[in-house]
Amino acid sequence: MAKQASVSRRDFLKGTGVAAAALAGGAAFAGCASDGGSASAASSSAAEEAAASSAGAASASAAAEAAPAAASGATKLIEFNGQTLPASMAKPEPISEADISEVRDCDVLIIGAGISGCPAAAIASEKGANVIVVEKSGSICVTRPTGLSWFGTKKLKELGVLCTEEEKATIVKDIFGGANATSKQDIVKLWLDESGEAGDYLTDIIEASGIPVKVGSYYGYYKHFETVQEAQEDMKKTGGVYNDSYWNMYALQHSIGESDEPGVCAWGREDLSDADWLTPVYEHAVANGAEFMFGVTGEQLIREDGWEDDPTKRVTGAICKDFKGNYIQINASKGVILATGGFDWDDEMVDYYYPIGLRTCRTWQTWMTGDGHKMGVWVGGKMEDPGQYVSHMMGTVAPAIVQRTTKMMQEESTAFINPWREWALPSNALAPVLYVNQNGERFMNEEIGYFMSGPIIDKQPEGLYWAFWDGDSENKVTPHYFDRLVDGIDTDEHSEMMVEAGLLIKADTIDELIEKMNAAEWDNGRFNGETFKETLAHYNEMCEAGEDTDFYKPEMWMTTIDTPPFYAAEMGSSWMTTVGGLEVDTTMHVLDVNRKPIPGLYAGGNPAGCFYGNIYAPQVPMSLSGHSTTLTYVAARNCVDGI
Repeated sequence: MAKQASVSRRDFLKGTGVAAAALAGGAAFAGCASDGGSASAASSSAAEEAAASSAGAASASAAAEAAPAAASGATKLIEFNGQTLPASMAKPEPISEADISEVRDCDVLIIGAGISGCPAAAIASEKGANVIVVEKSGSICVTRPTGLSWFGTKKLKELGVLCTEEEKATIVKDIFGGANATSKQDIVKLWLDESGEAGDYLTDIIEASGIPVKVGSYYGYYKHFETVQEAQEDMKKTGGVYNDSYWNMYALQHSIGESDEPGVCAWGREDLSDADWLTPVYEHAVANGAEFMFGVTGEQLIREDGWEDDPTKRVTGAICKDFKGNYIQINASKGVILATGGFDWDDEMVDYYYPIGLRTCRTWQTWMTGDGHKMGVWVGGKMEDPGQYVSHMMGTVAPAIVQRTTKMMQEESTAFINPWREWALPSNALAPVLYVNQNGERFMNEEIGYFMSGPIIDKQPEGLYWAFWDGDSENKVTPHYFDRLVDGIDTDEHSEMMVEAGLLIKADTIDELIEKMNAAEWDNGRFNGETFKETLAHYNEMCEAGEDTDFYKPEMWMTTIDTPPFYAAEMGSSWMTTVGGLEVDTTMHVLDVNRKPIPGLYAGGNPAGCFYGNIYAPQVPMSLSGHSTTLTYVAARNCVDGI
């Protein structure tokens, strides 16, 4: 095992939480403009200044020091253009023409330089458009998903799996049914129709930079194979479909990196340079003439006068502001593409559209404040209705200390001892061990993995649960079979480190364990130890009988807790990013309140709604990065072609 770093309770709080999870997990990389890039309103030195000064580059540690978000229900609402909205979405006063210091012209304006904006810039510039990308931070987005889910790519066709119309129809129905019939089938199908082309396009760019892209790594991890090659051979037999007690899952994940060991990621280089797939895409766009303006924030879209009564009025550009406060008008003859990410750190939007989000833990991506959603609404765009907003909810991966304090998860670059191999938290608490609430009562089938357990945990006292295992964890604790992260792999050495860090309790007896759990720094006397002892006795009886008659957890995870020392970790829920936003059609035009397309305005990634409905699709891990890259590719292609 690689050398471990020590973790203290103070260090953990400085990191502000727990790691981001599989679908959008990744190390933090500061992508920078290449020396050969086109001229920009932010030079390389100015971009560095922008990174330090812009709101989008605010540090996670600074945000973590802020007071926790207000309790749900306090958000003030407004009415605008026939919609009820949180007050933070109120339309500002128009920016005066006299305040504009510079006017620029382009064909396509893309707002946001992340995993949606960079692919859009690449294809639009390759098609010959004059492209400008504005990004409010000092570099391209630092988040790097560990992989991307695409259907029907050349790599899947080589294996003969997940590339036919019959398979496509099955996935559309499965995602639609799994979302309680609340997603838009045409948008899900659009992703499946187009992701082969988009995925092959991006794969060629990424692999040309020397970074491998492979299928089978995720599948092999879930199915416990030793190598990616073994996983690929099994995919040929199963069609790349696997399931647990709840879901069918589809092996659409294209993992980035050199490692042949199956895993949540396939990164293999010591410096993690094989994780940085976005920089080659950005450089490809720059090489084709795209101009990136860093430290420049999209403020207001420009739409022709009279749009309130005439839906044919176009969006013709945007007014932006650089990090020095200068306003820049950018005219876009073909259209504007919103690729600005979620609204994770606008508390009023979260409270209104996704209230569980304020009760649980968020990521460190503090620059996601709903900029694109707001700009779209101000020119007539329709937001999805409340109840249609979800996130990649990670039900079991937030230590209680974080949920009670900062409510911010730890930066990915510091969240792992060994990246995507060993987390700086007690990973056995993520496995299907015994879970009880503060009442000492068991409340769920622990086989339900991190995808689905968040809402259940949120309904427990304080939105927390206790996970228990004993001193024979090497033989008794088994990770989730499919819906797994870096769970159930704690060594004795790692557990001792977690105890020293104040993230795990260890005791020689159950009574001593309960006493420590009720200490001031934990439950402060709120944990019902007597009820727990009854729950534990009953649980051990069921384990010995080999049958869970309470919640029907499969026998393979029914192992007794009776061998000293005993361990307990208090955990809560966290989430990755908001998913849901402006309604779109199959051309990726933003729709108005009458569900008519707004000419010249497109959206992709998190500002665009309609894909998930009221649940993040557990059938396709990495679907967020897959549809974000695909649908902005489609938006950019259509924008250039005038569709």
